[in-house]
Amino acid sequence: MKRIIILISVVLLPVLAWGQKFRVIGYLPQYRMDFVDKVRFEYLTHLNIAFANPDAQGMLTTAKNDIRPAIQKAHQLDVKVMISLGGGHLYPEWKTAWQKYMQESNRSYFISNIIQYLKENELDGVDVDLEWKDVDKNYSPFILELKQALSSEGKLLTAALPGKHRYANISDEALQAFDFINLMAYDACGPWNPKRPGQHSSTEFAKNCIDYWVTKQGIDPSRLSLGLPCYGYNFTDPSNVYGFYYRSMVEKDVEHIYKDQVGGMYYNGIPTIKSKTQIACDKIGGVMMWELSQDAIDTLQEYSLLKAVYETVLVNKQQKDENFQVRIYPNPNTHFVYIETAATNEEAEISIFNQQGALILCKKQKLDVPVVHLETKDLKCGTYYCTVRVGSQIQTQSLIKS
Repeated sequence: MKRIIILISVVLLPVLAWGQKFRVIGYLPQYRMDFVDKVRFEYLTHLNIAFANPDAQGMLTTAKNDIRPAIQKAHQLDVKVMISLGGGHLYPEWKTAWQKYMQESNRSYFISNIIQYLKENELDGVDVDLEWKDVDKNYSPFILELKQALSSEGKLLTAALPGKHRYANISDEALQAFDFINLMAYDACGPWNPKRPGQHSSTEFAKNCIDYWVTKQGIDPSRLSLGLPCYGYNFTDPSNVYGFYYRSMVEKDVEHIYKDQVGGMYYNGIPTIKSKTQIACDKIGGVMMWELSQDAIDTLQEYSLLKAVYETVLVNKQQKDENFQVRIYPNPNTHFVYIETAATNEEAEISIFNQQGALILCKKQKLDVPVVHLETKDLKCGTYYCTVRVGSQIQTQSLIKS
């Protein structure tokens, strides 16, 4: 029996690394580019720049805001950058353009413009955030054609979808086309119903959203990211219910970070954000935050919700690493290596990749002995990346054949 491990370098093999890391996705509006130097991008795995929309000619536009500083900073920190399309509020001219360019006769032209936009801005993929009536009968065919075009370019396709609602015009095929889905697990209440004050993004609501998409819609949990809000709603005056930033609560009193309600103001404090992040670590593939400029930043960084997410994810990773260690020796090697782990009766998924990310070997087997002998004599000289996955635990290391 042979046991193999993988160390996949995030820098050398980013596509592989995406599937192995807990996602931390942050949205940053294109009109908030002045916050680029204030947000800790290193706490993210993905940055979604929101939003771009088609103009009358079917060309994507971000209202002349320069998004390149955000892309450059994120890429320097090995963070993937997506352009998010649509948004919860579309101007009439954007609605008209979407309706026109998702039609079959215009779709290929529009998608080619999207691909060109990604190339020009060195983006890693597209996040689609069309909502409610804007998800029309052309949505699913558009998604499927967009997926094909993005896949041929090695780009990601994701979506932002409601926490507990599936649009009727999203087909099963379209749902499966998304690499992952960001659940907007917030806005359970708000200004649209001023006589119903309360928490718009409770922990219980988060659990219900996950259950809805996993149990009722059959989505693989690893493809879901739980939405976390950096804002709240003030119900103090029912005639004037409005939204506010988490940052504004910290500016008033740092003790507010431990709360979810101050008078008629409802939001998520650090304990709730950490609790939700832990739920996501236990049950699904990531978290998503709307939006980063609303968080405590700059001089208030120590009270940041994004920092709280990062700390929770880090603790979970350290605990998993402590429970699942792998050792390869001798390394470099000539004809064989030993791979040592704690014995377990669980099944492991074992793979070897070359430096270009090509799969050399993939198999499943029981790890029922602590040391396994692996023949390497047939491998050409060079560096390989090896992995062993047991459940949600993964260890990666380099394997050098001399």
